[in-house]
Amino acid sequence: MAHREQDMADNVVRLRRGGGNGGAPSPTAALQQNGGGLSRRPELTEGERRGLMRELVRDGGAAVQGFGSPASLREADRKKWEHEPRGEGEYVYLRDDFKELVELEGRLSRLIGIHQDKVVAFATGMTAITTIVEMEAPATGDLVMYGNDTYGRVRRYLVELERRGVKPGGVDTLDTEAVGRYVDKFRPKIIALETVANGPNGPVLDLDAFFSLRALSDEGYRPLIILDNTGATPTLIPPTALLRNDLRVVVVEAGMKFYTGNGESLGLAYSNDKKLLWDLREERRTRGGAASLYQVRALNEIISFSKAEFDERNRTVMRNNMIVARACYAAQGDGSVFTVWHPNLPDHPNSAYANAHFPKGAAPFFHIQVTDPAAVSRDDIAMALGKVPEVVEGRLFGHSFGGPETRLLPEYLQQNIRVSAGIESGWEIRNLASNIRRALDKSPEEWEKEISGHGNGEQEERRSTPEGPTLSIDGLDAAAGAALRQIG
Repeated sequence: MAHREQDMADNVVRLRRGGGNGGAPSPTAALQQNGGGLSRRPELTEGERRGLMRELVRDGGAAVQGFGSPASLREADRKKWEHEPRGEGEYVYLRDDFKELVELEGRLSRLIGIHQDKVVAFATGMTAITTIVEMEAPATGDLVMYGNDTYGRVRRYLVELERRGVKPGGVDTLDTEAVGRYVDKFRPKIIALETVANGPNGPVLDLDAFFSLRALSDEGYRPLIILDNTGATPTLIPPTALLRNDLRVVVVEAGMKFYTGNGESLGLAYSNDKKLLWDLREERRTRGGAASLYQVRALNEIISFSKAEFDERNRTVMRNNMIVARACYAAQGDGSVFTVWHPNLPDHPNSAYANAHFPKGAAPFFHIQVTDPAAVSRDDIAMALGKVPEVVEGRLFGHSFGGPETRLLPEYLQQNIRVSAGIESGWEIRNLASNIRRALDKSPEEWEKEISGHGNGEQEERRSTPEGPTLSIDGLDAAAGAALRQIG
């Protein structure tokens, strides 16, 4: 019997080294042939059992009782596993570390630009966020800091922690100094910020200033720092700019946006902190945060593009978004009707940082904010945009961002419209930008006339050929033309 078990282990070694198995069974089949549970095989040494068990998990076999191993069996956790064995009677749940999930995390790691062992996939972005926070177990009196422009559902979840006695606190991330004062004064247990916030003001986090905060250099202060990089993507802000070996930083993304083009839900987290990753995988297991087998299979089919294709697509979205934002900015006039908030525009508080670090576009979305809703409301502006030829064609009003086409979203309960660009070609996005600009470029008197119904509200028809529109940026006024040419 000992010889048969040793043969199995030898076969595993040959498989791991890429050699053939000479007709030997797979690790799973070998285990089945030899009666099942590894823990009932005293002839195997502890190292042999562990090596074989790792291969069984990779091979997608069945759960094994009594082996005492964690769900995550990656090499990054090997030393911790060997020195801190789990208790007897525990199970390996292959449903949350099956081979298709390992494959998915490998695909994600290549797009992010990080080692696979540092990536943890979740069913949704919200699942990733809540699992990370619950892993930290904030209790009565603990302070949790978040950005005021944080995604609404995340903000709601964090605010509701107050029911447990936790003290959630928002900070204006447009003001870098305010962020520093908050952290230095209150020393929150959890810091949750978006690198490029999906909020009306569209703040961009000054990472240089943030990581230089005095409090973060205090050895006695070790907060959990959660950085949501969904809006920026690893294309704009790579992991090397976010992760620190001396700080407990975990980056999260709602992968449904740029990784699946809104085709399937996905959340992901990555970090340099091995203990944090270990705990996060355990928490994912406890809370059932992993995607199902069928969801993972669908994701592996969708996420079949290269890192170069991923980055090129994301850069196109950022560039297109800035083209449309600048066209709208040229139409805002004195701002008495609306203002445009995009981090690369000169009036934005973070424009100096954004233009220095992301000159070709710092965000995939921007907001048109109504100045006086009593005079011209969000719906009035939405109706004007509804006459733009591309919108009349039924393509543009819709939710989310990161998809193939530009989307306009009148925000629920807010007096603003979010615009999120797609991957349209250069002439398509310029034509769209000029049409949107003409729809918005009205004096207060012209807005009043249109709202009252006295204006015909007709838009000049778009004239185009298969090669491109006859309406070029030369047909715009000097300000709009210069804005569009600036990044042409």
